[in-house]
Amino acid sequence: MRELVRENLPLHERGEGRVETRTVLTPPPVSFIRDVLPALSKAGCNAGSCHAKAEGQNGFKLSVFSYDPGSDYVHIVKDARGRRVFPAAPDESLIIKKPTTAIPHEGGLRFERGSETHQLLVRWLREGMAYTVTNEPALQRLVVFPKERRYHKGAVQRLLVEAHYSDGSSRDVTRLAAFASNDKEIATVDEHGIVAIGAFVSAHDDHVLLMTPTSSFTAHPYLHANLPYKPSDLLAITRVSNTIITIAVPTSLRAGSLDQLLELVRAQPGKLNWAGVTGALDFLFAGFLQRNGLSMTKVPYRNPVEAANDLAEGRVHMYMAALAIVRPQLQTGNIKLLALTNSIRAPAAPDVPTVKEAGYGELTFDGLVGLFGPSDMPGELRDRIAADIRSVVAADPMIGERLAATGQMLNIGGPAEFARATEEQRDKVTAIAHELGIKPMH
Repeated sequence: MRELVRENLPLHERGEGRVETRTVLTPPPVSFIRDVLPALSKAGCNAGSCHAKAEGQNGFKLSVFSYDPGSDYVHIVKDARGRRVFPAAPDESLIIKKPTTAIPHEGGLRFERGSETHQLLVRWLREGMAYTVTNEPALQRLVVFPKERRYHKGAVQRLLVEAHYSDGSSRDVTRLAAFASNDKEIATVDEHGIVAIGAFVSAHDDHVLLMTPTSSFTAHPYLHANLPYKPSDLLAITRVSNTIITIAVPTSLRAGSLDQLLELVRAQPGKLNWAGVTGALDFLFAGFLQRNGLSMTKVPYRNPVEAANDLAEGRVHMYMAALAIVRPQLQTGNIKLLALTNSIRAPAAPDVPTVKEAGYGELTFDGLVGLFGPSDMPGELRDRIAADIRSVVAADPMIGERLAATGQMLNIGGPAEFARATEEQRDKVTAIAHELGIKPMH
């Protein structure tokens, strides 16, 4: 989500009629055409097997893949004596209660309460259920990246989808896109991160290993319904490094420390926002906000680089991200680092305190990056691989230097230590999910 509306609001007067203003960035109004229909399509509500059947489903009919949006709007907003929508109490609307299975729904669960789709529909209902918004541009084309590529067996590729509009603007709509493979025997497509692990587990041989940050999968049970793997499928071999994780804000924001940022948040509940790229870090910060009674608006992103760019432009007020992601904006002076979530200070940012040093130890989170093997790998083989990696790293100081250049700290750990750290991270995510009322999806 990139669009944010800029408003200048008066703070207070300073004698002789002078008014100091502050800039408040808020999401644009929700449009049925631009926002709601794509979300319903992503949820499968207008598929031929659901409400787009010739006779509809239980008295509710939608056009196939939204080919007739005007009719769809009437069926949702005006038919059934308006029972499908309840602007005064959005969560009581049938359009929310049924797909979240708050009441029985033959189509089953289509999206979770608290999910991006749920929050979008609530906003649309509260804002008055606009069909379109003022000066809304028309969609002209969708562009998928990469357009074409040749792959080796076992390769993984993440797809990005960008929408281009009649006013020359564009936005990342990957989160609203539905993907399907023409030949699942050749390639499968799923949410970001799932394909890589699924490919690794399905390979199940003695030479395919998985090198990944653990935060890419420790939150998976709370984000994806049909995981193609179990946590027990991943056998920890060795930790290689720790990702340096930063808490960054725009240079323009009047906050030079974590304390000052949170003072602004307390003074303006709900006015400041933060960028979220779905995963363990989102859980960490959302749990922190809830435990401390703080209110910030989450702006969801699928592309972390786009989030960093919006942070530099001041469209986003805080972003918890890997140093490698925000380093270009840091080097241009457009953002500043308030703290690191790591347990220790990073040589790459020696003057930046850890969250524990800043007084917020509950935000401590070490990015674990390491090597995993199949669950039935013999212990002797696992130990030998771990020992070989330790020996190679010890013999070549360039490895640590190259990792530092990518925003990581070399930190070799053996099988037992890495397994224990991974489980502790998984337990932390589980505890936070429980605090937030989020249940596993599988």
